[in-house]
Amino acid sequence: MTARNPEDRPSSREVTQALQDQAASRAKHKVDAALIPSDEDARMEAVRRYAILDTPADGAFDRITSLAARLFSVPIAIVSIVDHDRIWFKSHHGVPVEEIGRDAGLCASAILQDDVWVIENAPEDPRTLANPLVAGEFGLKFYAGAPLKSRDGYNLGTLCILDHEPRVLDASESATLRDLAAVVMNVLELRLDSRTPQLPGPS
Repeated sequence: MTARNPEDRPSSREVTQALQDQAASRAKHKVDAALIPSDEDARMEAVRRYAILDTPADGAFDRITSLAARLFSVPIAIVSIVDHDRIWFKSHHGVPVEEIGRDAGLCASAILQDDVWVIENAPEDPRTLANPLVAGEFGLKFYAGAPLKSRDGYNLGTLCILDHEPRVLDASESATLRDLAAVVMNVLELRLDSRTPQLPGPS
């Protein structure tokens, strides 16, 4: 996608097909037990509490991913939510697909962390070299994801940026990605509060 010669770049249709193939493959295998947090049941209850899975496109989150792509000069930025056996994209700037399998190395691994998860050169990193988006036609080289942590401490998913070229994320950029993830969570928390009945205060 970033080759200097336009003839060497995959078409949008080829990129879409590669991602759709990865999404379709999620039903063919079970999620690696090493990717399941010890608090998975409670984490999934938190995911359900925010009622975000499979909801329509949303301008608030689309603006965040668009901003992230511009700030970091990357072709792809995603707000992801990690479900039982899939990673669903609430917002997906630069890619048309809405979900992929819960495979090791990217968002599925990022939610196991307390801070930004960075893969500088995915094909050479043992944590990601077998991931379908890295080993397959999509050709992912760089990934950085900040966990979307709920106010009660559960990682729902990530705000992540992706590139087809290796790169380094410095401390300032990590802080920016962390802050953007916090903005995503602020939106989610405000919407949750607006749906939650408020008890009357003391008279």
